[in-house]
Amino acid sequence: MEFPAGSQSGALSYVVPYYILGPGGDLTPITLEFRDVTGDGKPDMIIHMHLPSQDQTYVFINAGTKFRAPTTKDIIHL
Repeated sequence: MEFPAGSQSGALSYVVPYYILGPGGDLTPITLEFRDVTGDGKPDMIIHMHLPSQDQTYVFINAGTKFRAPTTKDIIHL
């Protein structure tokens, strides 16, 4: 969740296409990383879900004023 300019009235949520089921799913470690993965000089948001069987990684592109989901036009270098 992001609060642009610290205002709760403009809160933004970022949702990934993954649902964690089962006991303890709410305890799954999720970490954030910010670094440029598109080569445009702006830090993008990388979400790491550390699951027992595998890690999942999701990227949101820095559009200058907010983050957006990647499109097929984005070239991402992890």
